[in-house]
Amino acid sequence: MNMKKIVISLIICAFASYSSFAQWGTPGSGKIETSELKAPVVKWTTEDYNFGTIKQNKPVDVEFELTNVGNAPLIITKVEPSCGCTTSDYTKAPIAPGQKGKVKVTFDAKTLGNFSKSVNVTTNAKEALTIIKFYGTVQK
Repeated sequence: MNMKKIVISLIICAFASYSSFAQWGTPGSGKIETSELKAPVVKWTTEDYNFGTIKQNKPVDVEFELTNVGNAPLIITKVEPSCGCTTSDYTKAPIAPGQKGKVKVTFDAKTLGNFSKSVNVTTNAKEALTIIKFYGTVQK
């Protein structure tokens, strides 16, 4: 008889635990909704840029602007141009929710002809990697 009460008590405890997890995230439950989790989110004004026709041996710049539309600070952790003909600078301080940051790219136009380059931008956002691109034609 004593063993039967123990088994029934264990079953009741297990059911109570299970049903409390089933209520996860319901309004008023005090549980955290997935949408309430703190996370930065990157929104780019544009992810590509066309320089059109540019002069040889005249470096050109473009600034790619981003906004943190999330609810936690956004940090640009790394910016990697695809070749040695491109340098970059970027916002190094954390970007607060609702604020803007930038990635500035300078292309050294030494080689004649069409070009298409990319820059890998890594952040602490869920979608951590963005590839921004620029292209055009270098003429004498």
